[in-house]
Amino acid sequence: MNRCPVCAAKIPEYKLMCWPHWRLVPELLQDQVLGTWKTMLRGANPSIRRLAREEYRKARDAAIAAVRERATEDTQAGL
Repeated sequence: MNRCPVCAAKIPEYKLMCWPHWRLVPELLQDQVLGTWKTMLRGANPSIRRLAREEYRKARDAAIAAVRERATEDTQAGL
């Protein structure tokens, strides 16, 4: 089991974050995370996998940052 990087809820190893937080990720970022994840898994050779892993990490980090930013904004707005 892994933990959601936003709220620390337990999640399956193949998930990036819990469902409520994943729903807050902008659709474009969701597509980037999923697309780079699939490319990384299908990488035919180590160099392709390495490049795909770098792109996945960028997309993953952007998705996490987007949700954390939204959570901060909601907290500041009193939501």
